[in-house]
Amino acid sequence: MKLKNSVTALFEKNNNPELARELYQINLRRILIFSFICLPVSLVNIVMFLSDQEERTPEELLWRSGILKVHFVLIFILLIFCISVYILIRSKKNLLSLGKILSILAAISLVSSGIIVTTIDQLVTDNITPFLTACMAAAVVILMEPRFSLMIYIVAYIMVTILTRLSQSDSTIYLTNKANSITAVAISFCISLLLWNNYLNNYNQKQRIADQNRALELKNHELSESNEIKDKLISIISHDVRQPLANALSLTEIMTEVEPMDADFHGIVRHVREQMIKSFNMTDNLLNWCKHQREGFNYIPVLIDLEEVVSESIQLSKIKAEAKEIVISNEIDKNTKLLVLADRDMISMVLRNLIHNAVKYTNRGNRIYIKEKQADGEVIIEIEDKGIGMDSHRLTDIFDSKNVIRSVEGTEGETGTGIGLQLCKEIMGKNKGKIWATSELGLGSSFYISLPAQK
Repeated sequence: MKLKNSVTALFEKNNNPELARELYQINLRRILIFSFICLPVSLVNIVMFLSDQEERTPEELLWRSGILKVHFVLIFILLIFCISVYILIRSKKNLLSLGKILSILAAISLVSSGIIVTTIDQLVTDNITPFLTACMAAAVVILMEPRFSLMIYIVAYIMVTILTRLSQSDSTIYLTNKANSITAVAISFCISLLLWNNYLNNYNQKQRIADQNRALELKNHELSESNEIKDKLISIISHDVRQPLANALSLTEIMTEVEPMDADFHGIVRHVREQMIKSFNMTDNLLNWCKHQREGFNYIPVLIDLEEVVSESIQLSKIKAEAKEIVISNEIDKNTKLLVLADRDMISMVLRNLIHNAVKYTNRGNRIYIKEKQADGEVIIEIEDKGIGMDSHRLTDIFDSKNVIRSVEGTEGETGTGIGLQLCKEIMGKNKGKIWATSELGLGSSFYISLPAQK
């Protein structure tokens, strides 16, 4: 059934206008090139036959005269084809019907010349080489639909057998030539069929690639529009959400420093500030992650003292820590200069995240230790907590950006986005630093960051 469908598809009429236009252009170029090649060949044959001054028999004279006439007519036909094809190529209009007729006429003319030369050759020889060559050339040069090529080759076979019978007196040679002619026609048709099938396959493949490219362009356009919407959304969040949060956070800090008239009011302010710090940190993490995914971090390295950045980060988590009765013990000597070359905002964000997480996962009433050491030309900051800890599997996954990590609730139900530590790893890599952790489930965790020390 599949073979039957394939054969039917080959012999059915082509109704594809794009295929017809491409076939039109291909055949016109081929006919023009082939005509330019055949013109000097015919001229050489004419010169060669005219220069032959040897004595000939009447049959040989008739043969030579016939060959000369064929080549003169062939030159005339080739010139007509050259001019016609050139006009069609230069024409701005796609005259598809005329181009198809011209292609079929070129194939017929080529095969007909082979038949006539072979018929004349039978006067002095017994071969059918011109007919075989003409059939092969027509199959190779002209891309024809199988229904046309089959018709041309059947008619060609009938004509060559009839005409050679008139000029070939030897019945044995005629029978041999008749068998050779059908072989030549069959081989030529098979070549034509294979070339047509190959052309169709290439055309269909190009169409599939073109369709895929169009679909890809459409997807890219949709993705571009989606990215524009995301960029606008991030911009809105950055300006219309983050900035008011930062302003309100500063206001709550001022309010906590004012001697309250009412203890309950003071507690409410501290609670509001605690929630706003949480919202601010979450918003900041999300915005930084979105910015990094979209365009990467804007890395601006400056000489900074890590002790100062650690102290600032502790202050931002102080209220939450006090609410859980957690003591953050900063054991870094204030007189020690921990100088590193890094982006201050990025490193500050990393330390805020680590200290915030330590408070989040530490049980009420426990202590967090922040320590430092310098080794092998690096400054190392350690943040140690006695919280819930992690198993080895989660410890491996928390820094891997390929994994989607769900944030574990804190000891008092605190939530998060789950992207903070992955973002911290990317930031430390950008600053030529490292981040790692050690942990035991139920016993707590220690997070470390290291940066090259500067003098």
